[in-house]
Amino acid sequence: MRRKRIAAVFCQVVLSFFIGALFMIPSCGGGGGGIDNLQPQGNPAVTSVSPGNGATGVSRDTKITVTFDSEMNSSTINTTTFTASTSGGPLPGTVSYDPSAKTAVFTPTLPVPPLTDITVTLAAAIRDINGNPLSSPYTWSFTTLTGFLALDFTNNTSYFVNATKVAEGTHCYIYLEQGQSVDQPTIDAIKNEFDNNIYPGDTTAFGDEPNPGVDANPKIYILLLDIKDGYNGTTITSFVGGYFSQLNEYSQDQNNPATNLKEMLYMDVNPVIPGSADFYGTLAHEFQHMIHWEQKTKQRNLNDDIWLNEAMSTVARTYCGLGPDYSSVFTYESAPSNSLTKWDKTVEDYGVVYMWAQYYKDRVGSDIFWEMLHNNRTGIDSVNNALTAVGYSKDFTGAFRDWAIANFSGNSLSWTGHPEWSYVSINTWPGTYNGITLNGLFNDPSKWNVNTLQPLDMWSVDYYGYSPVSGTTGSVTWNPASPSDRAAVVDSGNALLYYDMTVGTPYSYDTYGYLIAQNPSGISGGGDGITYASKESTLKSPAEILEAAGRNPIARALARETGKPQAICIQSYFSEREKELRSNGARPAF
Repeated sequence: MRRKRIAAVFCQVVLSFFIGALFMIPSCGGGGGGIDNLQPQGNPAVTSVSPGNGATGVSRDTKITVTFDSEMNSSTINTTTFTASTSGGPLPGTVSYDPSAKTAVFTPTLPVPPLTDITVTLAAAIRDINGNPLSSPYTWSFTTLTGFLALDFTNNTSYFVNATKVAEGTHCYIYLEQGQSVDQPTIDAIKNEFDNNIYPGDTTAFGDEPNPGVDANPKIYILLLDIKDGYNGTTITSFVGGYFSQLNEYSQDQNNPATNLKEMLYMDVNPVIPGSADFYGTLAHEFQHMIHWEQKTKQRNLNDDIWLNEAMSTVARTYCGLGPDYSSVFTYESAPSNSLTKWDKTVEDYGVVYMWAQYYKDRVGSDIFWEMLHNNRTGIDSVNNALTAVGYSKDFTGAFRDWAIANFSGNSLSWTGHPEWSYVSINTWPGTYNGITLNGLFNDPSKWNVNTLQPLDMWSVDYYGYSPVSGTTGSVTWNPASPSDRAAVVDSGNALLYYDMTVGTPYSYDTYGYLIAQNPSGISGGGDGITYASKESTLKSPAEILEAAGRNPIARALARETGKPQAICIQSYFSEREKELRSNGARPAF
């Protein structure tokens, strides 16, 4: 009986110990040990993120943070497993982890692009300190603040433009710089003009723009702003009317920090009047640059000649129903011997390329530029390829010589059997056209009755007039300055044109004789001995281009004629910047 009682007491003590221990477990604690320091079994989870999912207006210099419910293995949290990206690719940055806060931080290397969707991804490879991975990749998105990066052309630095969305069309968004004033009816008119005229006109003539583009959005952003070009109307009298920057098509890195990652057209609102014919002409001009980039650089990995790119942009307005550009005719007639293909980034360059492009539209066919942009050639080679594609009977050289005569004829003179010797849409003889007064090609006294002709630059033309020394008749004998030069002569009194003059042969004329001297080759008459199809001068900054344009006597004369300051295009600057990017291995981000 005694043994049984002892055993019963022992069992009771043991049972009491276990019951006491069971109820004591919740009160156990202390630092440094115990069950509290063990991770919960199972997958770790994200408890919070910043910026939050769907957040908008996020600062460009934001840091991205994520907090977990468990202590994580810091070696598994890095730039491979914790990433931030845009539609243009991953953002460069660094990653850190604070174990005491169970928080990881992604710090972008550069301020992120504005008005851009940022997608953050945590890979499932991220693990806690017990080796448990996230159950699946964790992803969220937010949008940076509304605005855009623009270029200050006075010092070549980028700056941020706060802007407000003021219209959305079928093919565009329109944003207005905060602090600028453009009334809503004008904004709506700009939207409608782009959607209904400029967009279909340019895309039909030249081809597609990047679509859906680097931002995976088919619509184009048009930013109305006061472009920082230094214009003040007194000491600086030229301005940038608008621009397309292909740098926005490339990912962000140290070589390209100021990308917007969007298809964008920047349009000036001072001094140009928004919604005016000049404004729309610039919009059509810059949109062609965007299309040209897509077709040649993006699609075909080519750098087209600047002269040809600008030629298409100068004629773009006519494809969009804006009529011929007599300001460019005025410019051409002020310097008719300027080389067609040698691009010096001067006012004169734009006059000659417009004349050439308008002639091709008039006489070769409206689809000729589409063909140029859709072949794997550049410059003159692409022109020849396109001429063959449309079934034209002459090559670049032959068409160049016809064009030289058409500049003489305008659309007021015609030649039986030779429609190619005149324009359809523009006149070149003295008179007032679309509010622009032309003095004609023979207004320069130094080009009358001369015996020694000036050497011709590559692919250039010059015009000389001759009047009889006595009576009403005279003769002209062709003695070229260079063996490659050619000439035609017009007997005005008898309405005769001799297309190809023979050296040393006199050609008689009645009343006046007009000599059309041509250098249809890639060799300059100055005798530099270099054969080339296109030659571009060294890079000039936008400020240098603007300053030179402000001093240019032709630009000043045109400003007096029109009563308006003259806009310039600085596409060549962005093309040169892009070449630098590509030389470092960059390619478009889509």
